[in-house]
Amino acid sequence: MSLAQPMARPRGALLHGLLIILCWLILAFGSAVLAPYDPAAGNDLLALQPPSALHWFGSDNLGRDVLSRTMYAGRLDIAMAVLAVFPPFVIGSVIGLLGGYFGGVLDYLPMRLLDVTGSFPYFILILAVISVIGPGLSGFFVAVTVVGWVGYARSMRDQTRELKRSEFVTAARCLGFSRARILLLHILPNAILPATILAISDMSIMLVLGVSLNYLGLGVQPPAVDWGRMISEGQAYLAQAWWTCFFPGAAIVLLALGFRLLADGLMEWLRIEV
Repeated sequence: MSLAQPMARPRGALLHGLLIILCWLILAFGSAVLAPYDPAAGNDLLALQPPSALHWFGSDNLGRDVLSRTMYAGRLDIAMAVLAVFPPFVIGSVIGLLGGYFGGVLDYLPMRLLDVTGSFPYFILILAVISVIGPGLSGFFVAVTVVGWVGYARSMRDQTRELKRSEFVTAARCLGFSRARILLLHILPNAILPATILAISDMSIMLVLGVSLNYLGLGVQPPAVDWGRMISEGQAYLAQAWWTCFFPGAAIVLLALGFRLLADGLMEWLRIEV
């Protein structure tokens, strides 16, 4: 076996993940050219028409072009998946960094809160927070921030505690560097990579979570176009018009796969354990 073979898998996963995400970005933000039909209007199409040469994904129960709606919905769902990760990533990383380095109360209290949060099912906690705040996009972002910071805090804490005992940090202390300089210039750049890869992997979870909430009517509200709402509206016609649910469902699977492949490829390429 050659030495090049073990690298084939991570490079392949990384390239495939980047390719899938890039293709979806082109489709979503090039939808005005590739699918010029109004995603919210009927466009004078017949209802529940099967895929054809003029309308590749067919039409839904209101005569709307499914291809246009699928591509326009990609804008919202990609933005939700990416943006929903950043608040818990930042908050959890800061908490884990400070707790792992200083210990004491800064470590004990967040870790006990982490234990309590981790003892409940993730999706149930999200639903509980949204039930208090109310449905909508803002409720979704608040809910995932309140619940989702724990994974990043745990990752940053473990990395920081390990790096704090490393030789280069000991040397920095001996040279008289301040704690802030050691944290920001020595520990943070080395501890942030696993949390970053975890954030990329969590984009697939945020995508599925956001689409699920939209399917239940707890996420974005009409007239916004979303894959979850498309599946919810087309479910009643699934027996006679399979394409109304199949294409948005396939879009969810492909994009989630792209995020996972990208995260796995980066993790194996950089030899990082998350």
